[in-house]
Amino acid sequence: MADFVLVRHGESVFNTKNLLNGDPTVDNPLSELGRTQASDLSWTLGKMQWGSVWTSRFPRTKETLHLISPELSPRSTELPLLDDINAGVFDSKHINEFRKWRHEHGPDAIPEGGESMVQAIERYSKGLLYLLANAERPALVITH
Repeated sequence: MADFVLVRHGESVFNTKNLLNGDPTVDNPLSELGRTQASDLSWTLGKMQWGSVWTSRFPRTKETLHLISPELSPRSTELPLLDDINAGVFDSKHINEFRKWRHEHGPDAIPEGGESMVQAIERYSKGLLYLLANAERPALVITH
């Protein structure tokens, strides 16, 4: 048994359109395939005895968890440090626009209203360190 199991949320509607979503208040549910992906995990992950369960603030991580196991949803804790990257002005736009901008400006560049790749990696690192110090094991983590 692992101390941590990290699961990426199921495919979202924005994923099917190659759109970015770094804002947890934007409506971006799982696609039909994403719901199937999450439900397919229920036969193993949904039956395990988890010491703690964690999600980001994004509804797609909570929807994934609910499809894995509705009983686990009320036990989950939000950890904003695990949120998806904040793409700022590129949110809800095609991913290629963001990739082109990032390629031209580098990983330290901060898009207007967002965060740099470096900042996102630092935030993720803090989130993982927080889990190492605070999560009751075994821990299920649904993130990006």
